[in-house]
Amino acid sequence: GGGRGEVSKEKKTALALTLFDMTAKMCLRDNLLHGDLHGGNVLYSLDPQDERVMVLDAGLTTALEREWMGPFGSLLKALSSGDAPGVAEKLLLFNTASGPVDADLLIREVAEVMGAFKKEGRSNNMGAMVGSVLLVVQKCGVSLRGDVALTITTMSVSEGLIRQLDPSFDYIKTGLPYFLRFRPGPLDASEAPRRELSPLGPRGPPGGQREDV
Repeated sequence: GGGRGEVSKEKKTALALTLFDMTAKMCLRDNLLHGDLHGGNVLYSLDPQDERVMVLDAGLTTALEREWMGPFGSLLKALSSGDAPGVAEKLLLFNTASGPVDADLLIREVAEVMGAFKKEGRSNNMGAMVGSVLLVVQKCGVSLRGDVALTITTMSVSEGLIRQLDPSFDYIKTGLPYFLRFRPGPLDASEAPRRELSPLGPRGPPGGQREDV
């Protein structure tokens, strides 16, 4: 996005932080995400003192159902802190597939993916790591809730735009304070509103308790 002319490294760094701040607050504070976020829909001023970012074409938006914002915050926190078992637990919580799910395989392979990114020093590349985790999700027969999948996708696209501006941007280090500050509702999956799962995924036993996947 933007206009003509050269943009300084300092300007790009400031814009990257502004874009991250905008996306994080939209998702975590306001629960409203732009459903078509790409470079052509992001504008900025060439004025070195103007760090504003303007987003166009907000006709397509998405939001998490309110009761799932807490568990989603837990997923982001687990991703940011390298908590692979926590990531696998939340992904299973978001599953809507009626078929069999290989939960043990999911837990093992999520741990392998996140461990590999950490070993290679790429843990701060959230988009690439999440992309690899989502491939594991498909492999194991997990089908994520639509609002969760779209929110993850939008945040990954946002990271791509941020890295175009500042390749050294540390998404994890910058993001963790946001995840802690704006986390809505319960962070523990055991506190999630499991009674809401029945119409969305495999039906649980009477009383609204969800069977283990």
